[in-house]
Amino acid sequence: MTRKTKNILLILIVTIIPLSYYTAYSYAIELNNKAITTAIEQNWDNKENLQNALNDINISIKIYPWNSVFYRNKLMLQFRLNDLNGALITNQKIIDLNPNPLYIAQRGLIYELLGDTINANKNYKNSINKYDESFDTESNNIQNKIEYMELLIITGNENKAYNILNKLKIENPHNELINLYELKTKKEILSLLMKNTITQQLK
Repeated sequence: MTRKTKNILLILIVTIIPLSYYTAYSYAIELNNKAITTAIEQNWDNKENLQNALNDINISIKIYPWNSVFYRNKLMLQFRLNDLNGALITNQKIIDLNPNPLYIAQRGLIYELLGDTINANKNYKNSINKYDESFDTESNNIQNKIEYMELLIITGNENKAYNILNKLKIENPHNELINLYELKTKKEILSLLMKNTITQQLK
């Protein structure tokens, strides 16, 4: 193979591979957005529509399995379809890609819905520990502290949660988010935790 031929092949590879990647990823995003549009615009109780949306998300994941948004949308659909065992597998994929303590708490929720209180509490406590660690470097992250307080409520530490909230309100008198926030019941928090797999479209 001549030097000229090698250079031509190299140019083709450098040009075609990124183009193919971009085309595939764009198609994965298109399917994701189509699935979310279907899920939002159609009746949430229509299992056929939800299953069709899930099928599209699965194709997106096969094309690009490194996007946690695809998995979070898949988890939302599995919750709607009451596929808790499938949700457990999807949740682990999300944690592998992004070990956010919120997703670990969601794992606790799935176990609780499955009736496995031992693993539910194990994951809730693991999530609390992760939040504790994050406060060493992100002590001013109000959203994380709200999620932390809600986990304390779930695990029966209401007094600690209320003390943290009162302290935050004193320390942040001009923070609208924290001053308007009121702690919820465990039932309300678990419901929100399930919905926190919010559907996301991509650009």
